[in-house]
Amino acid sequence: MLSSFNEWFWQDRFWLPPNVTWTELEDRDGRVYPHPQDLLAALPLALVLLAMRLAFERFIGLPLSRWLGVRDQTRRQVKPNATLEKHFLTEG
Repeated sequence: MLSSFNEWFWQDRFWLPPNVTWTELEDRDGRVYPHPQDLLAALPLALVLLAMRLAFERFIGLPLSRWLGVRDQTRRQVKPNATLEKHFLTEG
């Protein structure tokens, strides 16, 4: 089952331009081409970048913003408006 999924996932039409196959990209004549398995490196890299971003926001960005005096603005409550409520309920 894994091999059939592997064959389906790495189809030429998904990853390569028209009229190009994986066999044309095999290593030969001293040239080394990227292999399909090289694309699998993207997932761990994305996870590492996400972890770095979250760590930066939590441990560097927020403390630095507090130290610089950045604060959330308090939001004013909106006064109820009967006309707008009626319009929203009929047209909404």
